[in-house]
Amino acid sequence: MARPARLVFFVLLALLLAAAALFGLWRLRQDELPAGIVSGNGRLEATEVDVATKLAGRIVSLTPREGDQVERGQIIATLDAESIAAQLRAAEAQVKQAEAARQEALAGVRKASSDRMLAAKTLQRSQELVARNFISAQKLDGDRSALQSADAALAAAQIRVNEADAAIQAAIAQSQSLRASVDDNTLRAPISGRVLYRLAEPGEVVASGGK
Repeated sequence: MARPARLVFFVLLALLLAAAALFGLWRLRQDELPAGIVSGNGRLEATEVDVATKLAGRIVSLTPREGDQVERGQIIATLDAESIAAQLRAAEAQVKQAEAARQEALAGVRKASSDRMLAAKTLQRSQELVARNFISAQKLDGDRSALQSADAALAAAQIRVNEADAAIQAAIAQSQSLRASVDDNTLRAPISGRVLYRLAEPGEVVASGGK
């Protein structure tokens, strides 16, 4: 009786082992991925960049939606810059006015220089005539005073040119600053990537540094 019982035991054990092998093979087939897909261990890393405003303002347009792909340098939003644009136009007008004032000052320099040259020649002639006793010394003093006045007028005209140059530079600097502010109201994608979150909508007012 012991021998048949032992035989039955080994048969049952073989059947169990075969069943376990078949089950394991079935599980392996279940874990197989479709063609073209592989699996592995690891982690994904990405750079997250916030797009923030430099100036406070009202959002006029905000194009991308969450999930959209954007390219570096692409315009993604604009803020209302009409007030700054008006200041820019005024500053550009001041540049033109300062340039016109400089042209007028240069014309004054040319006239003062001509007047000074005439006064110098007149004084020289007077000095020659006085030496010959043809005119009085009083006339010579008057011509000498006229030359001094012409020198002062020429110096004043040159000062006006320098002032006009300074006004032009100040107006240009103001224009450049305002133009940069207008440009800052156009927001561009700092990198290429996918939009994760859309934190504002057109019409909303955002503070300086608002995302």
